[in-house]
Amino acid sequence: MQSSTDARRRFIRHPAEIPIEISASEVSDSHVNNTHNISAGGLSFASADPHPLHQIVTLAIRITQPWFEEKAEVVWCKKLDKGYEIGIEFLNQDAVYRARMVEQVCHIEQYRKDMKKKSGKELTSQEAALEWISKYAADFPKA
Repeated sequence: MQSSTDARRRFIRHPAEIPIEISASEVSDSHVNNTHNISAGGLSFASADPHPLHQIVTLAIRITQPWFEEKAEVVWCKKLDKGYEIGIEFLNQDAVYRARMVEQVCHIEQYRKDMKKKSGKELTSQEAALEWISKYAADFPKA
């Protein structure tokens, strides 16, 4: 069920663990997964079930406001010891930029939580964003 490695290696991949919902147009329910990585073309995620190649799915990330929701195509499916790793490519390339922004928001929110846990310092989302950007944005992968 795996396609050629060409589809999997065209873009640099960046590790990311973002909770996402995946639903297929022909299936009414959705499944929550975590991304494995994000690249300039799409992302990969773990799934208990395989997805057929070229299936169109809707990806939703509901931890930001507004919610991120985009259509994508399954471009590869790899069997793992437990479940599958699925690679999807966004149908709208503007979605890639928006997904990377969501990834940054997730990092900032995690930074805010870490600061509270480590030092007891309560930051607003804006304060956390400003601190995170000044400390880490330059090292955040560009593509």
